[in-house]
Amino acid sequence: MIDFQFNTFEDTSGFYRVDESGEFHWAQNFVRAPDYDLFRNEKDTYTYPTPGGWLWFNNHIEAKAHFGIVDPVTVEEQVNNLLAGLSEEQRQALTQALGQQDGN
Repeated sequence: MIDFQFNTFEDTSGFYRVDESGEFHWAQNFVRAPDYDLFRNEKDTYTYPTPGGWLWFNNHIEAKAHFGIVDPVTVEEQVNNLLAGLSEEQRQALTQALGQQDGN
């Protein structure tokens, strides 16, 4: 499966699909195929799913949710999520314990 790195402020609306091999596809403005064409400015005129299995979504978050795609969480995000659930006292104790492991 291809993982797209979307900029938070980027317009990610467009045509999306997952093909037979499980690959995630995004076409922001148009899709051209031998038997059909899809255009952004005509998106409201199509019956979905279109030929080729394309669907229109307003952003990649909606598309990924529809297709059940979960982005991997980075170690930094996991640590931040863990720290967010700790009290200030617990954070200080953890920081102190990690500092002792580093020889500080």
